Amino acid sequence: MAQYCKYKSQGLCFDMVSFTLEQKYPELKYYYEELGGDKIKALGYKEKELKNEISVRHSTAKIHYELNKIFKPNMEFTTEKIKELMNEVYLKLEINKKGKASDLEKLYGFRIHPCKIPLDNGDRKNGYRIIGV
Repeated sequence: MAQYCKYKSQGLCFDMVSFTLEQKYPELKYYYEELGGDKIKALGYKEKELKNEISVRHSTAKIHYELNKIFKPNMEFTTEKIKELMNEVYLKLEINKKGKASDLEKLYGFRIHPCKIPLDNGDRKNGYRIIGV
């Protein structure tokens, strides 16, 4: 894997050595296309780590897709409701994780702004307004 990344980073993608490596180990090309040479190097060229990183990226994309169906710009949710909705998405995708409102911004790229949400009984609860995705 290290040798393959070296050839690819030097722009030797049509080199006979990299072609031969791709033919013998097709997963090399897949990992390189998915993660890039720098990330592969950062993960120590370990196949287990590469598989895990790809799995995380794919699950993050699925989560983001599902969250985009729920959270639209200018909508307001209490913090509790955000957690509840995120937990439903995680459960649907069989991901063992707890929903946190701050993860909308930190992990999934939503732009949120804290606000007070009026309740039916006149109280106000902490929540967030979705500003953008």
